[in-house]
Amino acid sequence: MESRRFMKELPVELTATERAAKQDEVLEFLDQIEDEEEEKKEDASAHAATIKELKSNMAKIRKQLRSNSEKREVEVEETPDFRTQTVTTTRLDTGAVLAERTMLAEELQTELDTGEPADPAGETVEETWSEPSNVVAMNGGDSEPAPPSKPSGPDDPPPADM
Repeated sequence: MESRRFMKELPVELTATERAAKQDEVLEFLDQIEDEEEEKKEDASAHAATIKELKSNMAKIRKQLRSNSEKREVEVEETPDFRTQTVTTTRLDTGAVLAERTMLAEELQTELDTGEPADPAGETVEETWSEPSNVVAMNGGDSEPAPPSKPSGPDDPPPADM
C-alpha cells in the first residue's frame, strides 16, 4: 500500500489572523443586531427571537475570545485532611488545587465501628427496658425485693420457689 494524503477536520489553535477574523465576525453580528433592531420597530414579535439568538451567539464567542477558553465539565476531587481540619478541592485533569476550606462540623465527626450494621434507613433504634429478674413486684407491701442472686455453679442446689 502506498502512502496517501487527505483532509481531515482536527482542532487547530487560532492564529492572530484567525482571531482577527473572529473579531470581525463579532462586528458582523453587531451590525446584524442593529439592522434587526430597526426592523423590530416594524414587526417587534417576529424579530425579537432572532435578535436574542444573535446576541447570545455573539456573547458566547466574545467571552471565549476574551478568556481564550470555554467552560467544560471537569472531574474534581475533595480530599479531607483531618490533621489540618481542611478539605482541598483539586482538578483531576491538571492536578491544580481549586480551593481549600475548613472542614464543617459534620465532616469532622467520624463514625465509630461498633461491629453492628448501621440502620440503612438512618432511623433511631429504640431500646426496650424490662425489670431485672432479681426484683419481685411489690403487692400491697407484703413482698420485698429478692436479694441479688449469686452465680450458680454445677454443684449448687436449684433455687427455691418463692
